Amino acid sequence: MKKKLLLFLILNLTNFVYCQENLFDDKYKNETKLVISYIFRNFLQESNINIDKTATIVEVNNCTSTYDSPMLYCNEKEYVRECIKNPKIKYWTEDFFPNCKIIESKKIDEIFKDNANGWNEFQKKYGGSIAQFSSPIFLRNYEIVIIKFSITSDYLAGLGYEAIFMRNGDNWEISACSWDN
Repeated sequence: MKKKLLLFLILNLTNFVYCQENLFDDKYKNETKLVISYIFRNFLQESNINIDKTATIVEVNNCTSTYDSPMLYCNEKEYVRECIKNPKIKYWTEDFFPNCKIIESKKIDEIFKDNANGWNEFQKKYGGSIAQFSSPIFLRNYEIVIIKFSITSDYLAGLGYEAIFMRNGDNWEISACSWDN
């Protein structure tokens, strides 16, 4: 019995040390705001950005350089899969993006049903660009984050990343990245 209890504690302590598994709490919310602020300062420096309300999904199957990064431990990879299945944030609020307009995904989809005039209609109604963010996945007590984000301002203008960031003091450094255009 003692061996089983010890094994149980060791296995769960390992997850606690490497993965951030708490439910949506103040720490998660504050760290998410810090990561988003960092991304805005370093990647999305334009003004008038609209946010797609629905959080996108990190796609590990299409993201081998991020998911297969040697910096992630095996138990962390399993935790990442669980976080993708059950993201902490499904819908963004203005609390995370105080200087942006949050737009319902179905409204965006409706505008872009018209392939030829979608961006023209979007510009008339909202102006600016559209950014999308996944629910961040934090690891190792908020020292590592995996997040997907993109911004589009026309049919041929945009960029995006699915990345692992590592904390470096008060900032983040990109450590692995799967795509951009």
